[in-house]
Amino acid sequence: MITLNNIYKQEGKEFTSKLFNSHVIVCEQIDGSRFLFQKLHDNTLVFYKKDNEQINYIDRTLMKFYENAIGYIESLPIEVRANLPDNWTFGFQYFPSSAPINITYDRMPKNHLILTDISVRNESGRVIKVIHDPKILKDWAVRLDVEQPPIIFNGMLNDYQKTQLQNFLDTPDEDLHQLFKTSSFTRYMISILNTTLTRSTLMNDLEKSIEGIVFKFINPGKTELVSAKVVDPIFYFASKALPETPRKSNDMYQIVMLDIVEFFEQYDIPGIILTEGTPEERYVQLISMLFNEYVAKNGHRYFGIDFESPDFSKRQEFDINVDFVKDARTRELIMNDHLRNLYKIMLSSFRRLRKHPTDILTQTIIDSINSIITKIESKTNETEKSFDNVMDFQSFLKKTHIQESNSEFEQEIFEGLNLYTTVQGKKKVNIFVGRFQPFTLGHAKVFETLHKENKLPVVVLIVRSGKKPDAKAPFDEDTQMRLFAAMTKEYKFLEAIFVTTNAAIDSIFNALRPAYFPVLWGTGTDRYNSYSKQISRYKEDLNSLDELEAYEIKRGDEDISATKVRNALLIGDQDTFRKMVPKSTHKFFKELQNIIEQVNEKDTLTFSEFIKTDTINEGTETPIVSKLTHLYTPENKTEE
Repeated sequence: MITLNNIYKQEGKEFTSKLFNSHVIVCEQIDGSRFLFQKLHDNTLVFYKKDNEQINYIDRTLMKFYENAIGYIESLPIEVRANLPDNWTFGFQYFPSSAPINITYDRMPKNHLILTDISVRNESGRVIKVIHDPKILKDWAVRLDVEQPPIIFNGMLNDYQKTQLQNFLDTPDEDLHQLFKTSSFTRYMISILNTTLTRSTLMNDLEKSIEGIVFKFINPGKTELVSAKVVDPIFYFASKALPETPRKSNDMYQIVMLDIVEFFEQYDIPGIILTEGTPEERYVQLISMLFNEYVAKNGHRYFGIDFESPDFSKRQEFDINVDFVKDARTRELIMNDHLRNLYKIMLSSFRRLRKHPTDILTQTIIDSINSIITKIESKTNETEKSFDNVMDFQSFLKKTHIQESNSEFEQEIFEGLNLYTTVQGKKKVNIFVGRFQPFTLGHAKVFETLHKENKLPVVVLIVRSGKKPDAKAPFDEDTQMRLFAAMTKEYKFLEAIFVTTNAAIDSIFNALRPAYFPVLWGTGTDRYNSYSKQISRYKEDLNSLDELEAYEIKRGDEDISATKVRNALLIGDQDTFRKMVPKSTHKFFKELQNIIEQVNEKDTLTFSEFIKTDTINEGTETPIVSKLTHLYTPENKTEE
């Protein structure tokens, strides 16, 4: 919007005098976010953001930003919704917080919304009329129970007001800058226009800054109006002082995109089966499925990575809206902050065709991205499946648990198993479950033994109960993932790593699917019988491979316990530490030592309690209780 100062400089005093002699509505310019809604003929509500772009299912999944506003409008009383005129679009300034953009206000507007305008559209969606009448706007603000328009003045300016405004325009910018360094621009302007006001719309007094003031000059009998704003000179000069630096591309984002594109190009996107209804819901479902498999293969690379996200995007309102993520495995994965950022990148990057290459995302890469986007659009826009594809009852029972159910009927069918899907994984692997606090040469020996048995890659599953770090489990998930990532360079057969809340067989399979299906489940002697019984009892319900079996790894005298490694860290014995852990993790000594020292400062365990005898299998540990109690056996514990 052009400023009143620029209109004066371009058109001259005679033109501004004509404006001052017309009907004028003066409003405070609010530093909020644009939000609009419209009721259609079929009584459905449609929501829009800036530039009248519709807010769709994908937008609402990517962030929670508009949820307060949408939730409020959707909850309007029936009688209010019934009286909304069809094809009227109500425009607001929206506040997800008291500091939506640059200014922190003293108070929030009623129900987060300030009504600013109403437009009337024809059947094709074209705006045919904009309602500026303050009386109509205030009436609708009361009906909708939102903040009334921030109107400062409505009517014809008197001679005093015209003179004061003209004096303001005649004053050089530099002089205005000096004047308002010591006095309030807000008080100055409002005292000219409306002496009854003692505060601005959302500030408790007139001393605090506002973004600006908007003048709407209305000529009787003419449909067009002239709008112009007056900006606080302090803000104006502050913005001019900012260096004009070109927007820098996020290198980390681009590097991540290179890896994602390579993965997507190898994937049979047209062959994916989608079950959701609308194209937007199908898009989120498809990206979630691809994300799950990508993380299964490459997720460990991203632990400890800084995605260089701007500060504003770290606010709560810009977080992923988990309620819109229906895939249970995806919901579990994005509990981790790093994977959450990765999912957001993936979800936002394949919505629209791209035009502009960069030094990293070259034209060839952009062409590949656009090819993937075209495939995704074709898949998500497919019509509903034909009746030939309708599932029979048995298939229905085995379908993925995207539509989650905890009914007694379904639990009985699955004999207590809580599975996300019974579809077998795509790649054969061996697995090993443990706590890995931290990884030791003993663990590496176990992984090697599993791999040598059938030459299959090894997938590692970390059991984390959700408890805060303590002396026996001081290392958090990020640290474990980075240790594993380092080990994959030394032990090429290590395929992937997952986190699970317990060692129950359904939790293990939920973590592995849809990417993997296990062949050998490595275990120590003390847990061999427990795992064997679980496999035998639930193999059919799991729809697992016939060759799935527990694989006993007998402990030798030279086995290294994680407790001994933690003890070496605690006393600063780097030589002993290096003898007990994989070479690829030697570089982590100082970091692990700092972590264990910090944890032990907060822990009430005595030193003698901390160094109690421990083994790789740690048979004296308190059992991890299964989330399904009937799967629990006294031996059902995890490898350390």
